[in-house]
Amino acid sequence: MKVVDLFCGCGGLSLGFEKAGMDVVAAFDNWVDALNVYRQNFAHPAIKADLMNVEDAVKNILHYEPDMIIGGHHVRISLLRASVMRTTDVVILLCRMRILFLR
Repeated sequence: MKVVDLFCGCGGLSLGFEKAGMDVVAAFDNWVDALNVYRQNFAHPAIKADLMNVEDAVKNILHYEPDMIIGGHHVRISLLRASVMRTTDVVILLCRMRILFLR
């Protein structure tokens, strides 16, 4: 099953899904430091992207033809960075993405 990881951070969720037998084909995040770590541990693309730009995000995700989309919050060390996106923002984003996927 092809999987795309949103808000991938350093890759903990991707690693778990790979160990469960899934094929993670791409990962997306906006945190450069985490993406640098991710890229050292995985061969598939780790793309810097602003996922709040829903139309572009959907287009980029659909390029990989995923069977499943996963995502979670990563732990950020800096308190300033931790306040960048609230959980409600993520829920709204995913609902908007679902609407676009269904079109």
